[in-house]
Amino acid sequence: MANSSIASLTVFDNGESLTYVEKNGEILFTAEEIGRHLGYSDPAEAVGRLFRRNRNELKLYAVPVKLTATDGKAYDTRLFTEEGVYILSMLARTNEAKKFRARVALLLRRLRGEAMARAVELAREAALEQGRQTGRKEALATRRRDSPAYRALIRRALRYRGLGLELREIGKLMDCSHQKIFYMLKDAALLGLGVCGRQDGGPNVICEGV
Repeated sequence: MANSSIASLTVFDNGESLTYVEKNGEILFTAEEIGRHLGYSDPAEAVGRLFRRNRNELKLYAVPVKLTATDGKAYDTRLFTEEGVYILSMLARTNEAKKFRARVALLLRRLRGEAMARAVELAREAALEQGRQTGRKEALATRRRDSPAYRALIRRALRYRGLGLELREIGKLMDCSHQKIFYMLKDAALLGLGVCGRQDGGPNVICEGV
């Protein structure tokens, strides 16, 4: 089990803080933190009692995590999910329970908003990078087509094609793959050196105007 540590401390307008643990994208809370906000004098023990009395209802929302404490050591700790927090706060008979539910809801709304903003920013950066990559590829392809040496290779391939040779035969003569010959002949059409297209049922290329 991978170790987790206290992830963040959120301060609300009233100056109160709410500490949570983030694990695999899920926000979790310790019994100590929940009990503190519920107003118990012995927070961890009080929440532990609530859990034991309502185990069947809460066990699905309790997550065992190896948590790194302030002393640097890792301890097995029971953490509660968002649903577990809401159930515990409804089971608690304290004046602070309702306020705590509202505070957790506010925290999670903030975190989800931040996560959405990060996702949008990552998507935007990915789209920009894809555009830059596409632009670079197109620029390289244009420079390649404009190269006198590449045009000479295309003309040579066209001459062989005009003699009725297949792509594999041309590739052997020019010491390259038949796929490369195919793309050369496609470039020939773009450059106006010949009109090329696939024949039905095979990879051969028809070139006119050779």
